[in-house]
Amino acid sequence: MSKARIDLIDFVKGFSILTIVVMHYLQDLDLSSIVMKLSAFGGAGVHAFIFISGFGLYLSHDRNPLPYLSFLRRRFIKIYFPYAIAVLIIAGIDYYLDYNEPSIYKIASHLLLFKMFNEELMISFGYHFWFISTIIQLYLTFPLFVSIRDRFGNRWLMVITISVSLLWGATTAALDKQEMRIWNSFFLQYVWEFALGICLASVYLKKGYAVWETRWPKLIGVTVVGLALYGALPIAFGEVGKLFNDFPALVGYLGTAILLYRCAPMPIRSFMNWIGSISYAFYLFHLILMEIFGRAYQNGFGRPLDFLWMVASIAITLPISAYAQKGITWLYAKLKL
Repeated sequence: MSKARIDLIDFVKGFSILTIVVMHYLQDLDLSSIVMKLSAFGGAGVHAFIFISGFGLYLSHDRNPLPYLSFLRRRFIKIYFPYAIAVLIIAGIDYYLDYNEPSIYKIASHLLLFKMFNEELMISFGYHFWFISTIIQLYLTFPLFVSIRDRFGNRWLMVITISVSLLWGATTAALDKQEMRIWNSFFLQYVWEFALGICLASVYLKKGYAVWETRWPKLIGVTVVGLALYGALPIAFGEVGKLFNDFPALVGYLGTAILLYRCAPMPIRSFMNWIGSISYAFYLFHLILMEIFGRAYQNGFGRPLDFLWMVASIAITLPISAYAQKGITWLYAKLKL
């Protein structure tokens, strides 16, 4: 695997997490409805992150195939333990600073993972934690996707997973559950994106085809079409449109990230790569730090939250996340993962 390949994965991870975090900050600002709708594009970073996760997992699997239980120990635990520790830390902060009521039941719902089936518990200790549930679900089923790909090929894996995602989306819409996180963010909604990452990784390994090396005219054209459809579907069909705009969201967002990667000067690339390297800690702790800094800003300066608060808060959160990521790396070493 080439150095450029590693750079792109970290760049997309960093860009995705940063736009998601910025979107969360913007939701707390008093902005026009148009700006708020535009900022929602940052949330499309989850699609790119899921795609990259499938891609990276398959590359790792190809280098070192593991039995299912060994895979779970290495991959599932790497996600679960830092998340569990983050939940306990956030619960302690909530209790000490009197932010929320961190009940034992809520804590247990995260540690035992049954919160992913309860709408209220899903977003306790931070509404961003829904994504951890989805990633865990995808990781648990990764070996199944690889088995299907090995037996039937990439084409059938994509046919099956796209059909499953469409069927899940249609079921969610038919039951009028499209605004419920436990339904619209269940892993079956995103399984095709994860599978696409697996398939393109296998093509990259066997044929050397790299999606990020797509020619400029085609890349720009596909990206523009993806962005246009991503914006048009929710306008035309409301919440149901949002449910089915994952494909243009992934195409438009990933295309944008690749274009930025190609055009960005080296300092910007390095910065995004660095964020990508601390992306897990950044994601886990950014909301609680946003809450702490937001209250301190309002109490200290007596002014509403604004862009100055957002920039300063993110600037402080990044180095804190870097230290937290070092702790996560230390934990991995102790667990021999």
